[in-house]
Amino acid sequence: MSCWWSPASRRSRAEVTERARRERAVTVWARLAVLATAENRRTGELHHLTRDGAGPAARAEALRRPAALREEAAERYEELAALEPETAGAHHDATAQARDRAAHDREFAALLAPQTPPAPVQ
Repeated sequence: MSCWWSPASRRSRAEVTERARRERAVTVWARLAVLATAENRRTGELHHLTRDGAGPAARAEALRRPAALREEAAERYEELAALEPETAGAHHDATAQARDRAAHDREFAALLAPQTPPAPVQ
C-alpha cells in the first residue's frame, strides 16, 4: 500500500502535474491556431473593404476586430510562458508583438473613426 508521503506517491503526483501542464499547453496552442485563422480572415475582410472603397467607419470597425483577437493571443502567449518555461523568452516576445499590433490597429481605427463635428458657434 502506498502512503501519501512515499517516494512513489510523490513521483506520481509530479507526473500527473506534468501531464496536466502539457495538456493545457496543447489546448493553448490549439486556441492560438484558431485565433490566427480568425485574424487572417479579419485582415482579409479589411483588405476587401479597402479595395471596394468602404468608408472610414466600416474600415475602423474592421480594424477593431483583429485587435481584439491579437489581445487574446497575447494573453494565450503569456499563459504559454508559464506552461513552457524553457521557451518563455519567445512567448514573451510573441506577447509583446501581439500587443503592439493590437495597439497599432486600435490607434489606426481611432484615426479612421468618424469624428463628431464641432458644435456651430452662435
